[in-house]
Amino acid sequence: MVARGGLVGTFGYCFASICAVTSDVEDGVAADALKNSGMWRLSHEPSSREMFQARMRIVRARWQQRADELHEHLKSWPSALAFHTNRLFVILANSWLWAGEGGRVAYGITAINAGVFLGWCIPRLRPFMSRHFTHNVLSGKTYTMLTSVFSHASLMHLGFNSLALISFSSASWWILQDMQNHAPSGLQEATPKWHFLAFYVAAGLASSYVSHVAQASRLRFVLRNIAKPERAAAALKAAASIKPSLGASGAIYAAVALTAFYYPSTAVNIMFIPIAVPIGAAVSGMVALDILGIIRGWQMFDHWAHLGGAAFGALAYWDGGRTWDWLKQMNKGKVEERVKAVVEQMEQENSKSNDA
Repeated sequence: MVARGGLVGTFGYCFASICAVTSDVEDGVAADALKNSGMWRLSHEPSSREMFQARMRIVRARWQQRADELHEHLKSWPSALAFHTNRLFVILANSWLWAGEGGRVAYGITAINAGVFLGWCIPRLRPFMSRHFTHNVLSGKTYTMLTSVFSHASLMHLGFNSLALISFSSASWWILQDMQNHAPSGLQEATPKWHFLAFYVAAGLASSYVSHVAQASRLRFVLRNIAKPERAAAALKAAASIKPSLGASGAIYAAVALTAFYYPSTAVNIMFIPIAVPIGAAVSGMVALDILGIIRGWQMFDHWAHLGGAAFGALAYWDGGRTWDWLKQMNKGKVEERVKAVVEQMEQENSKSNDA
């Protein structure tokens, strides 16, 4: 179990390091674009807000380039069809841009979850999905602690988790941005989306591991007591509770808990409750229900995964972004060549677009 925990931790660290490097590259590209735009006259380094604005100008320019390319491609189409295709592209592009950075990351994760859900909808794929997109303590697999985070076997499960993720992604985005703005190193960040992605995956892995430990403990109890007549009934009851787990609830719980610690008095609306309640009280109630579910043996939800996610959110609040800041500092001096390569590629694409 310790070895498996080490594997999970190592993967989480490697993934977070890749996200930190990518974040540093985007910071460098945004800072370079800002300094070369003719709008930068100050002696200090660009702030997070200034780099974010420069990055959004780059993003909008890319969407404009795609729109121009699509317009050229549609010239050979019937005029009515070309008009409606262009109009649909503009509507989707504006919706994507106006969703906000946190919303765009949430939509991307939701799209992945929806793609995995489609696999469950195909009867011939269900045995494959069960093997590779649910985590079973009896399977001996470790990678399913990650793949199961993106897996939902019912439309209602997917819908509720997607709604919760989209609802809290923007708040989490601002919290992580604020953490980096107050980081000890003073490093600024063009966008915290990579921080959020690292946080989400790490929270999913942590909640899956907590659930795995709980299931493994029940399995050991079953194996020790199944042959004892006086304990056989309890062992059989414990064996019945060992089931494959899946879903993003643990990772989303972490985002909700982080928001509750950061803004405890913020009022939120919860489904089936007609009044708004402070998020701190709402999360405390949810945690209490999960603890009660564990005590009473409720099996509708993976209560241990929920508690693992809540604990990860609390840990992230206590950490205050120091771990992410440390990862960014580790890689800050190693990305200059990658920044230059990205900037050169962008310049080549712009020159090709202008020539066209």
